[in-house]
Amino acid sequence: MQTLVQFMAEPNVSAPDQTGVVSNAVVTLVSLLAGGALHAHTRFVRLSAEGDEVRYTVGNVDPTATLGTKITPGSTKLLSRAEADNCRLLRVTTDARVQIVQYRN
Repeated sequence: MQTLVQFMAEPNVSAPDQTGVVSNAVVTLVSLLAGGALHAHTRFVRLSAEGDEVRYTVGNVDPTATLGTKITPGSTKLLSRAEADNCRLLRVTTDARVQIVQYRN
């Protein structure tokens, strides 16, 4: 697994950075995007959380308060295009904002 520090990529300038709110109902990452889909040239997505912890899964299983990978406020997770297309998110305790940044390479 590549760490974010080692990750050298070009931001997808055709896909502006976006922010979405994650609440107590499971949402998909793409549902938080203005167009409802990742840009065609996006290969990676960087997620970060603000306000509260968020859990996410990338399969057919919804995250819960105890199931899924946790993103703590101020931390960042890097997802492949395939993972981002299948990413489901849920807040842990209170509504949280997630920042979504798309990369081309």
